[in-house]
Amino acid sequence: MVLVRNYMRAPPQVDKDRPLSYVLDLMEDLGVSCIAVTDEKRLIGLITLRNVLERIWSERVRLMSFSSLYASSVMSINLRTTSPNADIYEAAKFIALGDVCGVPVVDDSGDLVGLVTEEDLIKFYLDKSFPVRIIPSSDFVALKPDDRVLHARATMIESGLQALPVLNNDGRLVGLVSDWDLIKALRLFHERTPEKHRRRRIKFLFVSDAMRRAPPHVLEDSTVGEAAKLIIENQLRGLVVTDFKGDLKSVVQLRDFIKFLALGGA
Repeated sequence: MVLVRNYMRAPPQVDKDRPLSYVLDLMEDLGVSCIAVTDEKRLIGLITLRNVLERIWSERVRLMSFSSLYASSVMSINLRTTSPNADIYEAAKFIALGDVCGVPVVDDSGDLVGLVTEEDLIKFYLDKSFPVRIIPSSDFVALKPDDRVLHARATMIESGLQALPVLNNDGRLVGLVSDWDLIKALRLFHERTPEKHRRRRIKFLFVSDAMRRAPPHVLEDSTVGEAAKLIIENQLRGLVVTDFKGDLKSVVQLRDFIKFLALGGA
């Protein structure tokens, strides 16, 4: 049995009263897509990129600054936890079935001792040699460079995907945009645009302003270990898979790897 303690990390955490700007800076510095929220060191919630993406341009808060939103107003409170001695397949199931990006790890006293995330569990595949095409990939939704960022945000929230390919008018891949990319673009827009101009100027923020150009990719027959290494080294939320001609075949979401692990497919 492979234990959670072998993959979990020291728990990234923030106090419930920390501003969202601080939370996002810390998440980016640590390279994580979720972070625990505490109140006097007691676990009370979890902030995920999906929480942030849903919250930051909602009707109620679109005119607020990121420093005016607090961790407690963004976090999820319906938590599932695991223990250091649990099987990683159990943690993978919690992530896959709960549509979250990580699971808090608590000891027998209920104290927070770690966090196991998608970014941690992808490391399980580093020494695996079966082809990446074996991983069932989610049906992708393609964007265009001139789509508005708000359209991309809505599409990502509705589809539940973490990364979307960007295709030009000829159907050729020109970029990849992730939930992190959209959050960074919207945050920068908030910081640079006076409140009175945001509602009008947001219409001119396009996917081309947020996407990663010439994203890393693998061939269908590349090993899953090679794919995992690329994801880790480039902090990807999804990986482009092409055929030998360079044509897009799929975008394997980071969560697709975790879902496969949850099914025991490793």
